[in-house]
Amino acid sequence: SAHFLPPQDRAGGAIQDVLRAFNFSELIPTLSEDRVSPRQQSAFKIWRAMDVNIREILKPFLTSKYLPSSKLASLSPASFAKEALGKTVFELSQAKTYRDWAIKFVQKLIHLCGRGSKVVQACLATVEDDLATAHFLLPQLVLKVVHIGKADTIKSEIQAVISALQT
Repeated sequence: SAHFLPPQDRAGGAIQDVLRAFNFSELIPTLSEDRVSPRQQSAFKIWRAMDVNIREILKPFLTSKYLPSSKLASLSPASFAKEALGKTVFELSQAKTYRDWAIKFVQKLIHLCGRGSKVVQACLATVEDDLATAHFLLPQLVLKVVHIGKADTIKSEIQAVISALQT
């Protein structure tokens, strides 16, 4: 389970996954402009535009062997099957704190976005370590979930929180 990996390993895996999502490979730093394939063109340009210090930090992640973040997720899509029955994260979770609820809600939204969003999926395992990451992703995830036609999920969650506050 991702929960038992150190946070720095989950973060390293997320960095690796983001780089792979944008076609970065171990070859990118060694290529010259005339040897870049069309598929590598964008990654090559981004790599060259980065500050040399950033490149040195990222270079080990071009060859790292972390498990993909999607395999490390502590909350699988199946764990959200209950929400399909009309329950919200707030109602289902035994979250005692805002932090617990917010992280589970962001993880649910990431799952709702689906596998098509590799960059967002890469953040799935790291969200449980860092509330600031969850806060950063939340507005973007809300927009994406609304865009894909699942706004009722967000509305239900907000209503569940408001109802709990009124009691």
